[in-house]
Amino acid sequence: MGGTEAACLSSSWGGPQIMGFNHAALGYSSATELANAFSADERWHVLGFADFCRDKKLINDMQTQDWTNFGKIYNGDGAVYGPKIKAAYDLKSKLLKLPRVPTIGPTTSGLSTALFLSDPKIEVETSLDAIE
Repeated sequence: MGGTEAACLSSSWGGPQIMGFNHAALGYSSATELANAFSADERWHVLGFADFCRDKKLINDMQTQDWTNFGKIYNGDGAVYGPKIKAAYDLKSKLLKLPRVPTIGPTTSGLSTALFLSDPKIEVETSLDAIE
């Protein structure tokens, strides 16, 4: 088998890096349809991840914080990915302390910043120091 569908089946897509062979679990009739949707808008990445988690019964793992099982089902090796997912989850409390309103002017860390609403004078601090 070759061509576009074969390539889409064997590729991972979007922010959550969902493999194309999971297309049916996300409600798509083909991997190409999944790829086209994920290429069109990031909202489909978020919805696709939610559909994937629901289909693979990962919601309970998230609620109980069973990151080893979540990592095993999501990425194949829970012993490797479980601790990484737990570490990311543990950052949640720090991330929630980030300002919801962008800072105006230069950042204090000198690290990269994200532009806000296409105005180069308004930046959002993105360093870990900003969330201490």
